[in-house]
Amino acid sequence: MIASDCRRLAKALARQGRGAEGRCHAERAVAICTELRHPDLAGAVATLAECQAQA
Repeated sequence: MIASDCRRLAKALARQGRGAEGRCHAERAVAICTELRHPDLAGAVATLAECQAQA
């Protein structure tokens, strides 16, 4: 649930043009999903890429 919330926050910030601010949240979502082998890892990585593109 924390990973999902982090991803949602990062995605919202990226859509507002504040990807650099959302990057730390996206990185946390990726780290949690990786550790738990969560099926939504690909989505978290995509959100991180979206944030990094704006940074």
